[in-house]
Amino acid sequence: MYYRFFITAFCLLWSIDCLYSCKEDEAGKQDAAITLISPSFNEAFDLTLTEQVRFSWASDANTGYILLLDKTADLSDPHAIPASAKSLDVPASELDDLLAAWGVGIGKSSFVYWAVVAADAAQSKPKNANMIKLIRKSNESETPWATGNEKIPVLAWLSIPTMDTWFPGGAPWSDAEIQARYQTLKEAGFLYSLSHRTDDDHVKKALDAGQANDVKIIVNLFNWEPPYDVSSDADITACVNRFKNHPGLGGYYLRDEPPFSIFDMLGDKVRLIESIDNDPEHFCYINIAGGVEADLGFHGVGGDYLANYLTPFVNKVPQKFMAFNTYPITVKSLDPVNRHAGYRILNKIWYGVLEVFLKKSQQSGLPFWTFAVSSAHQSFPAPITSDLRMEIYTSLAYGAQGIQYFTYWSQGGGFYAMVDPGGAKTTVYNVVKEMNEEMQNYAAVFLGASVVWVKHSGNENFAPGWTTMLEPSQLPPQIKTLQTGNAGTVVSLLEKGNRMFLVIVSRDANETQEMQIETADSVREITKRKTLRTVTGLKTETLLPGDMKVYTWNK
Repeated sequence: MYYRFFITAFCLLWSIDCLYSCKEDEAGKQDAAITLISPSFNEAFDLTLTEQVRFSWASDANTGYILLLDKTADLSDPHAIPASAKSLDVPASELDDLLAAWGVGIGKSSFVYWAVVAADAAQSKPKNANMIKLIRKSNESETPWATGNEKIPVLAWLSIPTMDTWFPGGAPWSDAEIQARYQTLKEAGFLYSLSHRTDDDHVKKALDAGQANDVKIIVNLFNWEPPYDVSSDADITACVNRFKNHPGLGGYYLRDEPPFSIFDMLGDKVRLIESIDNDPEHFCYINIAGGVEADLGFHGVGGDYLANYLTPFVNKVPQKFMAFNTYPITVKSLDPVNRHAGYRILNKIWYGVLEVFLKKSQQSGLPFWTFAVSSAHQSFPAPITSDLRMEIYTSLAYGAQGIQYFTYWSQGGGFYAMVDPGGAKTTVYNVVKEMNEEMQNYAAVFLGASVVWVKHSGNENFAPGWTTMLEPSQLPPQIKTLQTGNAGTVVSLLEKGNRMFLVIVSRDANETQEMQIETADSVREITKRKTLRTVTGLKTETLLPGDMKVYTWNK
């Protein structure tokens, strides 16, 4: 789960009939005109001794491909990597991370099964697979990193409807169907669910299912019927009184991207809710549109975003955290077949928005939650792992305390999200699932940490506006040298308890970049495997697109 472009969303509940019989004379296999060439059957690779493993195949198809890797021969839960050619070099470090995610110990071996499908048939079931043996790296300098049970809040936007509302004449689902859908949501790593509102009886079913699956429901108090505004005081009072003591309740949703003109009204609604429900674990949720300069037609006020929009919102509307959306990664045009494809275009104003919210958070003491895109729509591609890493790790480096995904359900309008309109997993599902697992391995770093400063490295010509370049003299004494490529990185110094953390996130969404770092003897790297790695001295490290390195030491 911790490797470049492992968009493992292609797990589509394939049946469990065995795809492969382990016979040596079956080394070359064919599936839909795809012949697996190398590695050969039962070939072994010691990941300590090799830098990469090349997978190759032959095909007459004129399309992209998906390389599937799994720990079982039936490929029932595969990890997947997209490929544009008929071969793919997978770095040993990424394969090592994959084995670690499967529970294979350092220096231990495991069989790995692989197959290839065409990208335009990504949901098809391969008829055959090949088997290789991988031996994990033996790195005596790594030790386990003991962490607690902290979890970064993860919210699914436009999540599970409580009835089949996406189709005309849709019928209510059974209780068992609703339970199953929330179990699927939970398995993807979500802790909060926000859906369209139908009626209170259906909300009750969602709360019951959420409670059973340890997912908190944000009850939707937005009126989805004309005039499309926040529910009346009478409806809010009745709803809050009915559900305020339900164990599945997380909070109350009021509005998305509100204009300045309704801040006073929203403040009154929040105070009404809090006068009825004073549970400190419950919150009123309002998502606001991020910005650097306020837009009169959109925000309802012009000029400086922080002074004229965000500060009045914080002053007028009681909140336990600020939630905002700005989506940084687009492509020139969406591929109608492989919606994950495309050269990534980064809107660097995103960094300016993060700077604004960090500043307001430090001024007000309010934490903030950010978004990652989990649906292909407009010019936003379906995410690959590097997209989510860049969006999420950059946000966490800026101090975000919660992550939201837009969207979970493919509700129509050109959206291609984690599940389709009927609730079946799409090719996005496991991308997000694995990202959530990877992110939570760092929860003990980010949750509750204070941002000392955030700077940017690299060539000044590539630096986003609104940000501050890192000067070597500003590095803590434990970091003697830090040099990155032209594309640069976000560099954040965090403080938590008696620990310090230096977080470095690549600003390149498409290519790898090298960085050089020299550390004191006391510094350790926190790996995606939840281990501490010795990094003393001058090291040259490779940053995958959008990826992150985390270093720590005692105060």
